[in-house]
Amino acid sequence: MRSRKMAGGGFIAGTGAQSPRGWARVTPAAAFSPRDTAEGGVIFKKKMWLSNGFYHGSVLHRDLWSSSDGATWVRVLDNTPYDGYSEMVVFKGRLWAIKGSVWNSMDGVRWKCVLDKTPFGGRGYGEALVHGGKLWQLGSGPDVWSSPDGINWTCVCKAAPYGARYAAEVVSHSGRLWLMGGSTPEVNNPPEKGYAKSTTHNDVWSSADGAEWKREVAHAPWAPRQWFAAAVYGGEIWLVGGFDNVNKRNLADVWHSRDGIEWRELVSETQFSPRHEPAIFVFDGSLWVVAGNSWPLDNDVWRLECGGKPSRSAASRARGQAAREECAWSRDASRWGAMRKGFHEARAKMGFLAAPESAANVGMLLSDLTGSVIYRKDPYENWNDENRWTQNHAALWAALGQSQIPADAVWAETLSPALLGRYRALTLMGARIVTDDQAAMLRKWVNAGGVLIAGGAASLHYQGGGLRPNYLLSDLFGVNYDGNRDVSDPNKVDTYCIVRRGSMPKAVPGSNLDIVRLMVFRAVKPVASLGIYKVSDAAAAFLPGITPGTSCEYDMPLGYDKVKPGAARVLAAFANGDPALTVNKSGRGLCYFWTPVYPALCHVARDWETELKIYRFWPNVRELLAAMVKDGLAHQKAALPAEVTGVPEYVEVIVRRQPEQRRWMIHLRDHGSTPGGVKGAALAAHPPAGESVKRVFYPDTDADAAFKACEGGVTAKLRDFEEHDMVAVEW
Repeated sequence: MRSRKMAGGGFIAGTGAQSPRGWARVTPAAAFSPRDTAEGGVIFKKKMWLSNGFYHGSVLHRDLWSSSDGATWVRVLDNTPYDGYSEMVVFKGRLWAIKGSVWNSMDGVRWKCVLDKTPFGGRGYGEALVHGGKLWQLGSGPDVWSSPDGINWTCVCKAAPYGARYAAEVVSHSGRLWLMGGSTPEVNNPPEKGYAKSTTHNDVWSSADGAEWKREVAHAPWAPRQWFAAAVYGGEIWLVGGFDNVNKRNLADVWHSRDGIEWRELVSETQFSPRHEPAIFVFDGSLWVVAGNSWPLDNDVWRLECGGKPSRSAASRARGQAAREECAWSRDASRWGAMRKGFHEARAKMGFLAAPESAANVGMLLSDLTGSVIYRKDPYENWNDENRWTQNHAALWAALGQSQIPADAVWAETLSPALLGRYRALTLMGARIVTDDQAAMLRKWVNAGGVLIAGGAASLHYQGGGLRPNYLLSDLFGVNYDGNRDVSDPNKVDTYCIVRRGSMPKAVPGSNLDIVRLMVFRAVKPVASLGIYKVSDAAAAFLPGITPGTSCEYDMPLGYDKVKPGAARVLAAFANGDPALTVNKSGRGLCYFWTPVYPALCHVARDWETELKIYRFWPNVRELLAAMVKDGLAHQKAALPAEVTGVPEYVEVIVRRQPEQRRWMIHLRDHGSTPGGVKGAALAAHPPAGESVKRVFYPDTDADAAFKACEGGVTAKLRDFEEHDMVAVEW
């Protein structure tokens, strides 16, 4: 390995580190799928963190991974709540995700939205970083923003001299901000072989305060580029790879500079493949390059190995500096009061949080076999259908949550008689593949008194993916498959679409485009594409919570299953007479069947996120689902363990139990952050059969809540709260 000396100075001189030996491939294929544009660079809890990323076909990965060694990667989250392509930083002891909104987390698992809408918007290919004890956002525009807390942002520069710069890299080095390369949205002159309206640069700019900028280098020795990676390592700025728009090629070169002015190229005998949009890390004394787009996409991991470790004094200084940066926030004395209060509250509730089990008697069955066999066998071809399928399940979950119905997610592959015995009602939506063993267990469970809410072609496919002539569970459904009613026509637009950069389709009047983040969403829908089905007069016996004649709307271009009722009764029908909802008695149980392919797809949703406040449902869809659950349970002389009324729709109810203590813990989580807090909530608790409630109280204060006896349990008026509250019920 050698270093090409472009100007005077030694190689990583004075850094305390020995010269790098070369690049070594840590793993050719990490556990995460191949991707580019994955947000990396952050070291948190002594681990590397990799977030989201792009896959062919404009598919956005929404997962989060971490690794303590670069070889073994652990999936932390399947569906991240923050905006896709969010920039990640570590700030004041937390992991932050910044784009059109701002989120933070203490552990990478539980995330909190601290700012719904940033003043700079959800721009793409910008850069977020920490500099001078503040958060900064710049790039993808001429403006520069800073914030001391991630909530309050100040525009420190409206028009930086480098212009609207996209896909550049920004680092903090030697007390200054450094911006390098990138592209401007202008026609190339002279022409470049790549994108005609993207002119790439190889200049270097710096600023001490983000307001005043100085061009340090007009043309650096490295080629003009965009979509590259940069980091500060060993006291130097490092620049890796990218896309050469002039020659329409990927790059694999590596450059470094102590002062941002004099640059040297690092040449290694072993080298990663040319690529753009890799992730870069400084971790464990090394520089790391992870994934990227090499045409095709990669999921490999490379490490720049050194001849030895930093000297002891240098290592000590590095640890001390890291500790100071990690704990700098603690010097703000005003925070200690809030911390003390939080610790006291946690200590008071500790006994009520230990080893809880779910007390929900409603479950949502998910079929991973359906996903892997039907939707994921060819992600490039099936990604749109898979996203619809995934979002429908997320919407069903949100509909249950908005209806204050505590529920569990249950994988069909884990079914057992013991597991089924925990639930009185189950949804089975979109589970196209149901195995013979699963079908036998479901039949026995329904016949014993269970309530099954099925639909979305449930059990219509063989285990290998082929179409059956009829539903495997047609005897439970009480209907027979009669083909798919495809109602698509040239005048009806499929509302599930991609908003591509630079375009904005016409949205439904009244929809909130502020929550759209240039990805999959549900706001594009001409009214003419709606289908309407109405609840029949005969539904009163099984859906007393729904008024006969109630109209439900459905996104018709997606089609529905045409069925012939056998033993089932029709509860709702389309205008042409086709059943939309049926109910069948089987043994002591009930089975509802919903014919729309994706019955819960919502009016507006940001991608397939599960945050309750994201979803706006078609008229009466959420209400119909809630009626099937609650009225189905009532028909079986059963009830939810806890029913909470008098709250906004975005208050979720979660019920946990501690059998040995003979109590439930009822959590109320306000996802909508109701202004002024939640007021007027009421609780109806239904303890296990044969038990009677002896106490209702608040664990944080040990204060009792007055309650009255009612049929099957007790009722109580709850105190006002903000964001979250917990009520304990003991019997």
